[in-house]
Amino acid sequence: MKAYKLGSGVKGSSEAWKKEFEYCGCKYPSGEEMHKKLDAFNNGYYC
Repeated sequence: MKAYKLGSGVKGSSEAWKKEFEYCGCKYPSGEEMHKKLDAFNNGYYC
């Protein structure tokens, strides 16, 4: 989020969404993986 702030114009097909990233010493999955998990949660697949 620090490198690509909201509204910065980064497209969904950008490498920024495809790479795992590190923030404050913690590793986070790619934006695409987070999207899939949140979508599954919102559709009732995770409780």
